[in-house]
Amino acid sequence: MKQKLHKELQALLDFYHRQRQNPPEIFTYAAGIIDKPGFFTMADLQRHLNNPLLQPEWVHVKLDGKRIELEKTCFYKTVQGRKLHFMDKEVLSDAISKGAAVVLEGIDILEPGINEFAARLDDSLPCVLSNSEVFLSQQDSEAYQGHCDADDVLVVQLAGKKTWQLFQPQQRRYADIQELNDQQLGPVMEEIAMRPGDALYVRAGVPHRCITSAPFSLHMSFDLVDNT
Repeated sequence: MKQKLHKELQALLDFYHRQRQNPPEIFTYAAGIIDKPGFFTMADLQRHLNNPLLQPEWVHVKLDGKRIELEKTCFYKTVQGRKLHFMDKEVLSDAISKGAAVVLEGIDILEPGINEFAARLDDSLPCVLSNSEVFLSQQDSEAYQGHCDADDVLVVQLAGKKTWQLFQPQQRRYADIQELNDQQLGPVMEEIAMRPGDALYVRAGVPHRCITSAPFSLHMSFDLVDNT
């Protein structure tokens, strides 16, 4: 039996369904589809980052343009002959305090409500398995450079502000789509200032770059991995 969605997620799902019924060529932006988002907050992100079972595979951290290798912070404690693995959070906390950008992967696995929402996304297409992640970025610090996504992406701004720069669409492909320079991105086609409650649907192959000029930004992204 399907669970009832949080009303804010239902509003986001309705926005998504409108895009699938009449797919945009490049993107669709909708301001304020959610009033003061509360289904996932900074407190929720902090709760997951504080989880003692968190492992480096779930987190991407970037500070001053360089990835923080959290694999080096992993240890284990032997209890009754078993190795209990854990991650020393001091490095992660220190990086965040210095302005690092953080991506928490698999939020659709960690949060039951998000899991139900992702299941609704999967139901909308014949062969889709969606992924969801949460992005925390701080002023002038981004987790990723300009890039293309191989699949359509649904985005909702949760807190703070973030500027999205969209560029001329390219052929959908799965290689050489990360860390695109200015020449590879081309001229800016559209610039969107995302505020809490705003939604964005971006088609596969559309190069984009995010800029956090405000003190911070928190947004959630859903990758619509379409295997058709």
